[in-house]
Amino acid sequence: MAMAALRSFTSPCRAFSALWVLAAAFFLLPAAADAAQLPKVAIAAAAETDPGALAFKDPQARLLATGRFAAVDLVDVMTATPTLGQLQAYDAVMTWSNYSYASGDALGDVLADYVDSGGGVVVAVFANTSTQVDRYLGGRWISGGYEIVPGRGSVIAFSPATLGAIHDPGHPTVAGVTNFDGGTGSFRPYRTTLSSHGVEIASWNDGKTLVAVSSQWPTRVDLGFVPSSAVADPAFWVPGTDGDLLLANAMSYAAGQSTLGPRLSAAGLVAGQQVTLTVDEATPGGLVAFAYSAAGPGPTSVSVSGCGILTVELSQPIRLLSPMVADPMGQAVMSARVPAGAGGVAVWIQAFDAASCRTSNLLAEVVG
Repeated sequence: MAMAALRSFTSPCRAFSALWVLAAAFFLLPAAADAAQLPKVAIAAAAETDPGALAFKDPQARLLATGRFAAVDLVDVMTATPTLGQLQAYDAVMTWSNYSYASGDALGDVLADYVDSGGGVVVAVFANTSTQVDRYLGGRWISGGYEIVPGRGSVIAFSPATLGAIHDPGHPTVAGVTNFDGGTGSFRPYRTTLSSHGVEIASWNDGKTLVAVSSQWPTRVDLGFVPSSAVADPAFWVPGTDGDLLLANAMSYAAGQSTLGPRLSAAGLVAGQQVTLTVDEATPGGLVAFAYSAAGPGPTSVSVSGCGILTVELSQPIRLLSPMVADPMGQAVMSARVPAGAGGVAVWIQAFDAASCRTSNLLAEVVG
């Protein structure tokens, strides 16, 4: 009944996969060059003694699967400390520890230099919680005040927790994030006080820090969880929740993509009236496609020519609305009439920026 009531709200194209065929045929031909300009990032972690372990490979694969990075390389920081020149080959670096760095002080020094040169750094548990020497970043990282979650503050462990409050829903680091389960370990910072320049974006459901950024360094992000999922260790975060998205958002933000749009909003979603869907921060002059589902929030993996595998936060069946071209300011607006009989129907709506291979935040709405 719900889908029938919304039938006139759809485009003639019935299957969501057709959207990607349409986009590839008409709009992603020039986007291949854009995809080549996606940020190149690195994982520089002391995650496991074996460099081929899933503790490294799992987050690497998840970042690559988003299609938002030209490369996700693994940089050894357990047997040697990379030079500034080596790090400058990347737009952003993510680091965390479960074992010891070659030198926590030396790595802290070079990461501080890297941030000063414009590089992005994402620090995650246990590098921002450990009290053990060489498992936290030392040197100039501490003396220069680069920490967001002050290190050496201990960790909460084996106390299951989930996503709590999102304090800034419009912030790029939490774009599209609606669900996160830390698993049986749910390793997270014990402290709740951030550095003087720290800004908490999202918390665990017990109030501990999940995502925080810096008001001083726009390329700095701290994550209050271990990047590896339960695929690598049963105690880590649960796949199928938004850990992938938190990792990708943090790395994109640290890499200087502070606008992770498109940013989707809706007005007038009322039965019998015109709904207006607005996307901001899209690629100027690029195609913006709109889709919705009345079946749930997904996720669904989609292969997109020129973009790789993307995750959309919509469940099948997924319906199309009319695509629009963003204006010179990166805004795309479309309107459609909501059927008179659609009152009370729950819908999930998302947009796709074909030129930049980015999906928007998810809107979960009920037709008024």
